[in-house]
Amino acid sequence: MHCKDCHQDYEKYFQHQKECPGKVRIDCDVCGTIEQQDLVKKIHEEYDKKGSLKGDDGVFGEYLNRGFVERTEDGWTKYYGCKYWNPIQVDNEVIDRLAIVKRALLRMVKLFPFCVLFPRRMIKWLSSVYDADLKKHEPQWSGFAKALIKAAEKFLIPKDHNENIKSLKAKGDNVVINNEELVIKQTGAKKLTRKVFKVIRRMKAFKLLVMIPQHDSGYYWRLLDFVINVKIKGVWQEFNLGIERETGKDGGISWKYRLFKYLTIPFYPLIKRFCSNVDIDLTEDEIYFGFRRKGYDFLGIPFKKRAAWAEEKDKKLGNVILGNNINV
Repeated sequence: MHCKDCHQDYEKYFQHQKECPGKVRIDCDVCGTIEQQDLVKKIHEEYDKKGSLKGDDGVFGEYLNRGFVERTEDGWTKYYGCKYWNPIQVDNEVIDRLAIVKRALLRMVKLFPFCVLFPRRMIKWLSSVYDADLKKHEPQWSGFAKALIKAAEKFLIPKDHNENIKSLKAKGDNVVINNEELVIKQTGAKKLTRKVFKVIRRMKAFKLLVMIPQHDSGYYWRLLDFVINVKIKGVWQEFNLGIERETGKDGGISWKYRLFKYLTIPFYPLIKRFCSNVDIDLTEDEIYFGFRRKGYDFLGIPFKKRAAWAEEKDKKLGNVILGNNINV
């Protein structure tokens, strides 16, 4: 208890004042450890300089915590008090929009294998959602998400795509490749235009799907683990591993693994080929944030071992994590 004036009554933590008379440097149940108090002070100073700071909840694991963004660079996020960079970009507006997309996708797949029987319609729908709601929010791809986009460009874009775009632009004046029907009117090249926009829609749909792990920790580490294991073991074996590694009391999202395990059987060769093209350079930053997640045994390592590794790194590097119970 570092302040007799406002910390006497544990039932009234909210009465604590930022500037306590008689305050001394000592660990406190209300204000946190000395290191946490120093970090809070620094955050206040930075807030005064910048006028605002963005706080992200739960970035250091599912348990209660908060990180304040120091800066972003090439899609990576640096938080005050932590030496590691997070590949996840927390954007609440994008997360809310993606939540609607995820619910719609899961409902369609659960009630009817729409995406399996009508893949072209699914791609067209995803592409339209991307254009209408998420194109302006496209992030700087980082880490594993960046590797997925690069692999998709090699996998989904044919070698003659750029030449086809040049041919279309040469067929008319001021041709802009952003509206399929307009390009057909300007160029008269219906078949070539359809071919070009088919590729464009595929990439838009894929980018929308990659936005989900890019902005959601719950998917980022599971999908990264999935691709790593598909490259080593195969698709069927990885679905089974994913189910085993779910640690939530209600099975987490293991039912989704079971659902997609059977619905995607016709596409196993394609999934295997795509994952083989994903160049994964797993960084210590990604390992650190992945190891702090409790709901899924990332890389097959139990949470206790992963948490011990992360805590050891925190001690070595001087990382300071703020709990949601600490007033900032």
